[in-house]
Amino acid sequence: MALSQVRYLRYCSNSDPHLAIWRGCFSEWRSSVREQHRHLSRPLHPCIMAAVACRREAAICRRSGMCRGSRCPRAPCELRTCGIRDGLLQGKVLVQLRRKKRWSDALHLLHQAQKHTAELDTVCYNVVLSIFRDIRWWEQALVTFEQMQRSGPLPSVVSYSTVVSACEASTCWQMAIDFFQSACESGHATDTILLCAATSACARALQWKLALHLAGRTVAASKRDFGIDPKAVAALNAAMTAFGVLWEKALQLLGRIRCSGMQPDIISYGAAMQSCDRASQWMKADALLATAAKSVRPSVVAFGAAASSRAKGQVWHQAVELLARSQYSGLGEEMPLCGAVLSSCEKAAAWSRALNLLYARADGPLRPNVLMFSAVISACEKARRWQMALWLLSSMWAVGPRPDIVAVNACLAACEKSGRWEQAFEVCEEARANLLLLNTISYNSLLSALAVGQSWHTARELHLLEDMKSAAVIPDIITYNSLMAGCTRRKDWERMLTYFLEMRKSAMEPDPFSYGAALAVCDQAENWQLALVLLAWMQVDEVHSNTCIYNSALGACAKAGKWQLSLQLLSELMYMGAEVCPDQVSFNCVLRACSSRHMWEASLSVATKMQELAEPDPKSFNAVCEAAEMALKVMRVPEFLAACSTEAVQLLM
Repeated sequence: MALSQVRYLRYCSNSDPHLAIWRGCFSEWRSSVREQHRHLSRPLHPCIMAAVACRREAAICRRSGMCRGSRCPRAPCELRTCGIRDGLLQGKVLVQLRRKKRWSDALHLLHQAQKHTAELDTVCYNVVLSIFRDIRWWEQALVTFEQMQRSGPLPSVVSYSTVVSACEASTCWQMAIDFFQSACESGHATDTILLCAATSACARALQWKLALHLAGRTVAASKRDFGIDPKAVAALNAAMTAFGVLWEKALQLLGRIRCSGMQPDIISYGAAMQSCDRASQWMKADALLATAAKSVRPSVVAFGAAASSRAKGQVWHQAVELLARSQYSGLGEEMPLCGAVLSSCEKAAAWSRALNLLYARADGPLRPNVLMFSAVISACEKARRWQMALWLLSSMWAVGPRPDIVAVNACLAACEKSGRWEQAFEVCEEARANLLLLNTISYNSLLSALAVGQSWHTARELHLLEDMKSAAVIPDIITYNSLMAGCTRRKDWERMLTYFLEMRKSAMEPDPFSYGAALAVCDQAENWQLALVLLAWMQVDEVHSNTCIYNSALGACAKAGKWQLSLQLLSELMYMGAEVCPDQVSFNCVLRACSSRHMWEASLSVATKMQELAEPDPKSFNAVCEAAEMALKVMRVPEFLAACSTEAVQLLM
């Protein structure tokens, strides 16, 4: 049979004009046969060799564009006529294919065996279930298990645990627990492998209560059967990872492992340290690292967790010391550890130290990756070193590693904080030239750079907005807030209203900053009618208001001389609660509105109330005096000053 395959391929290579392609097919088939002979203890059945060769030859045929579907006449077809009968050899081939991660060949071989009614044992099905677990295809794993129950051999505990692990890898913990319950009903409730797999599924979903319960059952089962099973420690380690930021519970579980006679391993200490890292408890993580060093050899993961916790605690110099300790311990360096140290320098804006760490490893065995460069650029951004950020990004484009959108956005943020909008536009043009697509964060940084650099022009705004839409980049609420902030400086309330309505039309919910920016435009443009409309919309949208928002509306009404509306808004502001109360700016706006309309009595009442809730300034007394002068009530000014407090009168001196 194998000889006929060889003759068939040779015939195709001689008769087909694409001679090189068919010789490649023959070479692929021959190498696959030799590979199977090299890894198996006994020669393969010719039908099995033909199945593997058929799959690989058909794949090459499809890549060459010469295939006409599944019935390609050039593909070997002896498999369809002979069938596969040897289940033992079938299982060995499946195991070898899975080890070499040739999942498609293994699945094709299983399909052909089922098609030709070959007798498959439990090992074959378990290998296929393991393949579905590796590729995170839990739905097909369940389908294969159902086929196994319906027409195949009896499932073993390995079959159940493999399906549970497949659900765990796909983050379908509820499905994993349901399948675990069915396994318990089948008499596998005390198997430690199955219990450990179910515990890991719950831990991945941070279901710590259920994970802790299953880990307890694993410990009880291991003590009853084997004394102490290593799977019990593994289950407890998995449960420890489910605590998340609950570092106290992680430390309690670590103590229970010690007290129960089990020896915590490095994974136990690493899980507890990661919990302390998530809670920013860097001192606890440091103590755990010291304890672990007395009983087990700390791993790079443990050092990385300790360094990450120091990064969150903004003690970057101690994170650098951990890197030196890791090198001294002979563990070397790995990406997570170096990344955690650079992240600590980034959060502390220690850009010079981060730069030294980066280039100290440029010629070593561990070449810096794009994440490390991004962390250093972010450190330069926090330190407002935009020149260094631009230089780092340029070096990445020149010698590598190729920057991603995170590195570009970090450089844009550095230009944004310094108001270097020209350099920000140059960074974007260079990214486009290198076929790197910008995202919403990139455009928001450009808009913010225009705002900080005080270079707001309508043409640039519209160009950026149109560029976003043409590139299928969806603007978010930060985009529209930045656009409305630019309208404030130009007093362009009409375009602000256009942006605001477009934002509401896009099903975005305006936040307090959106209303604050819109009302600030109304204040600058003296458009009190639109300010009142925006306040009404804010109440309808149930957006939490603040004093600055009301001050903008009060300023618009004061500039228009609407003293009655100013008094009404001030009254609303005073009764909104302790979190939102009028300040000095609020009262001065109302006093200015009353003074412009010669409302002496109203000014006097507002000034009296102001002494109770805020501190008057010279502008406040000037507004009252102007109102008295215009209303011909100058003789009552000394009476008003006598009623004022001593501190208020001293402001006029």
